[in-house]
Formats: sequence, structure tokens, C-alpha cells
Amino acid sequence: MSEKIKYAKKFTLKEGFKLPITDNHSEMEKIGKQIFKENTHIYDERTLKIIKEKINEMMPTATKVEKESVFFRSIYDFWAYGNSIEEEFYYKFADKTHENKSEYLTNRILFKICNHLNDINEAINLIERKYNLYNYLKEYYHRDIVQISNDDDYDEFCNFVDKHPIFVSKLDNFSWGVSVERVDSSNYSNKKELFEFLLNKVQKSKKDLYFGHLTNDSNIVLEELIKQDEFFEQFNSSSVNSIRVTTVKVGDKVNIFYPWLKWGKKGSFTDNGCGISGGYVAGIDVEKGEIVTNGFDQHNHEIEYIPNSKIKIHGLKIPKWKDLINLVKVLARKFSKVNYIGWDVVLNDSIGGGGMDGYRSKFMGRCKRNAISIWDRKEARIL
Repeated sequence: MSEKIKYAKKFTLKEGFKLPITDNHSEMEKIGKQIFKENTHIYDERTLKIIKEKINEMMPTATKVEKESVFFRSIYDFWAYGNSIEEEFYYKFADKTHENKSEYLTNRILFKICNHLNDINEAINLIERKYNLYNYLKEYYHRDIVQISNDDDYDEFCNFVDKHPIFVSKLDNFSWGVSVERVDSSNYSNKKELFEFLLNKVQKSKKDLYFGHLTNDSNIVLEELIKQDEFFEQFNSSSVNSIRVTTVKVGDKVNIFYPWLKWGKKGSFTDNGCGISGGYVAGIDVEKGEIVTNGFDQHNHEIEYIPNSKIKIHGLKIPKWKDLINLVKVLARKFSKVNYIGWDVVLNDSIGGGGMDGYRSKFMGRCKRNAISIWDRKEARIL
């Protein structure tokens, strides 16, 4: 570290504490240990479990000493740059300098941005509640969705299952692919058994899911299966594959930031490239609708070809791209108080007809770890 010490100004822990900025790993580790020791109320059992599980997952052959070093350096990086433990690995912060790290819009910074741009109550209650969003934008979904919360919904449930004996179930306010399942009603003795099983999912999930925002009024949403476009089928036929498009509305102008394609691994039903199900992501050029990176999985493994079809990823062009971009711009303008939205769009014969979800604070780019990795701070000024 240079003789003249620089300090991180944005993120402080307690009054009077200044976080020295350094690229020296030993110093980062020492500062991380100090932060950890003085803030045990922050690093509770659940938080420690999340961090250590990710380190073990990403460093399976590392020694205990090596993992401990990364643990404390990740604490340092969090308070200096606002990155999550996932981003510590996805963005390869261990190999980057302060100057490099400062160029990333990390998880905490993105949350600050979207909290500034969005009315949080409307964002949570409308955008992130799947059934509420469906009712608000029903004309764009083109598929059946119902919600069940208690015994009063049994008749509606039966009508839905009669029409769609195989369907998708998910918790109303969860994300990252958590709780998403393909359900075949023929595997149950009768509809009542299946109905009770689905209602019990909420209570069972409270024990071991830390994603999303489980509340007392969480419900189960049942969705008609999506028939995706053949272009997306070639990436993986067992999962419903989607495009994440982030819209940022400033006045009447809707800006599109770093879209990316997500697809699941063989046998997986969900496409979450960085969630619990694994999968892959690849960056898309917003003007051309062309994939401009290789694929990456949640462990930062890079692939040049689609595993299941051996087709080269880089250079593939997304069908109906202009229509897709026009759609998300129309959708973004439907909201007056929510200006930062991450859309997951599934394509079939009609744009948006396959499926769609909206999120108030989703990552603008897990693809930041590759060729489109850094969002120029000048570009952020429009926010």
C-alpha cells in the first residue's frame, strides 16, 4: 500500500471507522478480520453459512488456510466495493486491483440505484408478486396463471388442472429459480392430495430458503407450460430458456442495458445460470440482437459451444429481436413509479406470448464477468 493512504468514502461500518484502500492481500485479510470481529451482529450464523458454502463450492480443492484468506478478503471487498460473495468469484475480484474493482456496478450499488429509481412499495407488491404482475399485464402473457392460498381456491385449482394437467408451480415472491417445479398431476392420487401438497410448500420452504422475501401472505402460483421457440430449444430442451432485459426509464425514454441469454443444463427445468439450478449465460449486443460472448456457468467455466447441440454460441442471432425490445419498452412505460425493471422474456410464436416475469432489482449483468463486463460510469450518469 502506498505511503499516502486512500479511504473508501461510500461504505462505513461505524462512526469514525475508515476503510483503507489497498491491493495487498495480507492487508485486506487483516482489515477483513477486524471488520468481522467488530461486527458479529452482521455476520450471524446464516450469513456465515452462505459465505462459506459459496467459498467451498468455488474452491473445492483449496486448503483451509486459502479458504480462510478468501473469506476475510471477501468481507473487505464487500465493505469497500459492495459486492456479494457470488460476485467475489464471478468478477474474479481476487485477481483485480482497486482500480479494476471500482469499475464494477456491484450488487449493493445496483440496489442503491434501483431503490433510487423505484417506489419500493409498488415494486415489491406489483413487480415482484408474480400473480399481481400477471393481472396487471395479462394481455401480454398469453397463458393461464392462477394463484392458490387457501381452501377457498380449490375449485379454481381443479378447473386449472383439468385444463393443464402438467403445469409449473412456484412461490409467488421468490426468484433465482427457487421453488420452480414442473408438476404432473397424474403422479398424485387425486387433485385434493396435490392441492394440499402445494399449499404446504410455503411452510416447508421457510426452513431452508433464504432467497426472495417469504412473508405470511406468500402463495403458490400455477402457470401453464410454455412452448418455447425452436431457437431456444436448441440450447436445452428440458428447461424453459429466457432472455433477461433490463429497462431503465428516465422521463419518457426507456434505456436498455446489457441483455443476456439464460439456459439450463441438461435435465434441469429452470434456466437460472447463477441460481440454485446452475445453467449458463451469454451476453447479447443490444443493437444487433447477437450473442457476443461465450457461455459461462455459475462456476465461471467458459464454454464455446452449446453442450447439448455443439452449436457455436458466439455470433448466434436472437430471432424477433426488434420485436422483443419494442415489447419491453412498451411494458416499461406501463409503470409510472417503477423505472428500473429486469424482464425475463421467453419467446414462442408470438413475442412475449411464451412467458414473462419482472423484477425490481435484478442484476443488470451476470455477464459482467466476460467481454461486456464493465459498465462505464459515464453511462451511469443517466440514472
